[in-house]
Amino acid sequence: MMEIVTMRGNEKRQGDFISEAVYSVIPRDHRFRRLRELLAWEELAAGLSDCYEKGGRPSIPPEVMLRICLLQFLEDRSDRQMEEDLLMHNGYKLFVGLAADQAGPDHSTISRFRDRVGPARFAALFNKIVAAAREAGIIADRLHAIDSRAVRANVATWRKRDDHDDDGGPGGFVKFDPGPPGSPDPDAAWGRKNKRTSFLGYKHHMAVDADSGLITSTRVTPGNESAAADGVVMAQVLDGRAAAVVADKAYDLPRNHRLLQRKGIDNRIIKRRGGNGSNNAQRYVVERSNAIVKRWCGGGRARYRGLEKVGIQMTLASIAANLKRWLGIVAPAVAAAG
Repeated sequence: MMEIVTMRGNEKRQGDFISEAVYSVIPRDHRFRRLRELLAWEELAAGLSDCYEKGGRPSIPPEVMLRICLLQFLEDRSDRQMEEDLLMHNGYKLFVGLAADQAGPDHSTISRFRDRVGPARFAALFNKIVAAAREAGIIADRLHAIDSRAVRANVATWRKRDDHDDDGGPGGFVKFDPGPPGSPDPDAAWGRKNKRTSFLGYKHHMAVDADSGLITSTRVTPGNESAAADGVVMAQVLDGRAAAVVADKAYDLPRNHRLLQRKGIDNRIIKRRGGNGSNNAQRYVVERSNAIVKRWCGGGRARYRGLEKVGIQMTLASIAANLKRWLGIVAPAVAAAG
């Protein structure tokens, strides 16, 4: 199918009579109004104009598409659900910047825009939003907590056995082998959540500011990263602005202790033996942020296939979790009501 070439359009004014009448029933302190005012969206989207061709018919501007991508994860909606919701939900239209009588993009347009932006620019957007929260005094950098969690791949991990198979498996099924040839997601790998539980997928690593609960750094790796590899990834998610860092026993490795010492960061990694029990109590903030990403922001299981696309998913889910926490800090009653 031939792809429609579009050029950057301009945001349609919401000040028309129809929109003013429709949106007037949405309270002034509604969470979607507060989220719209929370950031300078046009500045954030300024580097996304090259996602559009110079010719062709005008399309939806990048700041609107960016808010649509984030809204998906704020509300945990798929591309198709988002297409339908933007027709039916006036609060969504208000937040993303559509006029009341304006149709939103279809699901394929949303998917293409996300792919065109790509992992590097979404990561840059994440960093800009973290910087804005830091400038606003939301992120204190007194203590960062680092951890990782399993993200199951968008792949069926059991296949039905043939009659002649005798290799076991529950209910007449055998474990899926993701190795070549023919893996639906060749970037996904078998990993372990603990000694008893394995999974096929990825690991989402993050650093969280202890005082605000905002995620300051995020990274996705294949699921076969061992406890020792978690320690390697620590160097990649570590934010040098942190005054102190706490992490679980998987990070109790000599290179991590040397890394923190070299950067002058207070080392609160939990020791495998003879550690300070009070450090363990400080880790709850990263567990809470992990839960928000997993349960409320579309980061529970991989929606897409491939390391880059899953990385985009977890970056957007992390941004959504940060916006929820930020709004909860500056307007807790509004966030709770939403």
